[in-house]
Amino acid sequence: MARIFISYRRADSQAWADRIYPVLVQAFGETNVFKDVDSIGLSRNFRAAIERAVINTDVVLVLIGRQWVTITDDQGQRRLDSPDDFVRLEAEMSLRHEKMVIPVIVDGARMPASTDLPPTLAELPMLNGAAVRGDPDFDHDMRRLIRAIQEELDQQPSIPRSEAVVQSRIGEAAAAMEAEDYEGAVAILQAEQARNPAGRLARIVADMLADAEAELTRQRYAAEAEREYRPIAQLIQHNRTRGQGCAELADFQRTYPDYDPDGLTQRCADYAAEQRRAAQEAERLRQAAIQPPARIPTAAQPASPVETGNISSANRSIRRLLPGITVLVVVLGAVVALLASRGGGSNPTPTPPPTDTPAQQSAADGRTPVTRNAAWTPVERDFDGVTMVLVPAGCFIMGSTDGDSDEQPVEQQCLDTPFWIDKFEVTNAQYGSTGCEQYSSAPDQPRNCVSWVDASAFCEARGARLPTEAEWEYAARGPDGLRYPWGDTYDAARVIGADDPTYGNRTTAPVGSRPGGASWVGALDMSGNLWEWVSTLYRAYPYRADDGREDGTNRTDLRVLRGGSFGNATGNLRAANRGRLGPDLVNGNLGVRCARSS
Repeated sequence: MARIFISYRRADSQAWADRIYPVLVQAFGETNVFKDVDSIGLSRNFRAAIERAVINTDVVLVLIGRQWVTITDDQGQRRLDSPDDFVRLEAEMSLRHEKMVIPVIVDGARMPASTDLPPTLAELPMLNGAAVRGDPDFDHDMRRLIRAIQEELDQQPSIPRSEAVVQSRIGEAAAAMEAEDYEGAVAILQAEQARNPAGRLARIVADMLADAEAELTRQRYAAEAEREYRPIAQLIQHNRTRGQGCAELADFQRTYPDYDPDGLTQRCADYAAEQRRAAQEAERLRQAAIQPPARIPTAAQPASPVETGNISSANRSIRRLLPGITVLVVVLGAVVALLASRGGGSNPTPTPPPTDTPAQQSAADGRTPVTRNAAWTPVERDFDGVTMVLVPAGCFIMGSTDGDSDEQPVEQQCLDTPFWIDKFEVTNAQYGSTGCEQYSSAPDQPRNCVSWVDASAFCEARGARLPTEAEWEYAARGPDGLRYPWGDTYDAARVIGADDPTYGNRTTAPVGSRPGGASWVGALDMSGNLWEWVSTLYRAYPYRADDGREDGTNRTDLRVLRGGSFGNATGNLRAANRGRLGPDLVNGNLGVRCARSS
């Protein structure tokens, strides 16, 4: 079976890659199609990871859109001119390893001239290419591309691999294991084992593969533990969330009992001891407050000599009056009780209704910071016919340790004030027109083919705004830091993605079609259906709202997209995943959701 590597530039042709990928998966199988960083996983050496993926590939598809050659970096330099540009590396490595390279022209682009490319890529325009157009030609073009791949592979002679080649691959795997790149070693050895299941060196390959897989399992265990552990450490670091963090640490240690690099177990033990001491002191004070006062001596219980000597004549007079005062108090109490039983007269004073305490009022309007998703009950409100949900104040861990590199470093972000966000993506009916109708034409389908400029203007005209990148992720994940809006496990029934049997890679669904995918605040379709623009310029993490990335006047730099679309697989549907495009670009996968300050 052919192994296919899809090379594409995110800012140029991500939407096309997302649409082409599942068609190739259906034809060749998911394990045989690599889509750039979505498929090759994390690596300490990304260049080495790309080369391993190319080496293990039969066919490399180089997707070329309108900006593939011309797009520039933040300094205005053409990306293709950088020797470290990943797209350039992928194409160079494919040509150097003599792979079958097929330029795939998308989005109505043209094949670049050799003079427009670095010398190492000058051969690319001379190769047989293919064009993939949008609907109604997309299915036809993809069938033609798949047929061409299969025909070319059938014509390639099957050449037995020499023992020297196998030894070379064993050496590559050994070097990867020495560098603790066990994922790379496993990939090399699995490919070699599949090609040469027998032979003199097959036993060596099998033994090395078993060792690499065992080390990879331990490595992934540590990586998974660290991903769960780090947000807990952030909670324990702060006084106001330490109790929650220690409770979550106890749950964490049921799965990862031997993982605690920061010594959080001892910190939580100290915290628990402090809490016990505080509780004991509070109980002591409570008991002291309810002790009965010292009794006044009576005739039946003579006073001590000290008390007798200190009683003044006034005190003795009061003591003589006590029996009469007691009788008067009893009589007055009986009268008050009788009046109360008869209604207290013709004009009784009504008992005032209870009022919310300031803390209750603050919790209802979201001003009290929320520390757990489950502690919040969704609140909805109608703004001029548009349903919005309230997002309370609180903190969360922004980013992901197991996602793309632009999602790191992870860091706690706190939103001090609540805000509102649309419950649904903006529909065609709300927008007042349709965009790319082949993907969205009904009134209750989300409005697509919206540029960032138009999305921002639409929200402002509605008296709202685009959410910031931090606001969007918080509304999708909450303090629990969920991987998807509904939880940490992917569930195709909760999202309109590429694997949806009705809408996947075909069209958008009416908004709110997957109520089970609601986020903790009640927002729907924050994963899938359409990518959603946010206000933020695409910049490296950590997120800082005051570093210029929220500059609304910039009309040239890339803007961030969130949530994935009906053409995306699981990786792009994560709540922490970041997309980016130029602010004037549109395609059938782009939509909008508005927000407004509380």
